[in-house]
Amino acid sequence: MDKKSEQLGINYSTATARLDRMVLFRLIQKLGENQCFRCGEIIERYQDLSLEHKEAWQDSLVTRLDFFGILTIWPGLIRDAIQWQRGGPDQ
Repeated sequence: MDKKSEQLGINYSTATARLDRMVLFRLIQKLGENQCFRCGEIIERYQDLSLEHKEAWQDSLVTRLDFFGILTIWPGLIRDAIQWQRGGPDQ
């Protein structure tokens, strides 16, 4: 384990990813955009935040462009994303 990871008590890249998610969530909150686009519920914790593509990007004609299309990405709840991926009721 490297020095940064030892000092943090967790892997450094895990800590960095968590910090990034916390900052992103805080900014989404400040903008008032912390509402799940699928169910409309307010996202209260960074742990519940999922970034979702409103339209499926896989198997599209312009996959790479669709994946990075920032205007097609919306905040969602992780539980809704999992349910949708499993073919849940809101598909």
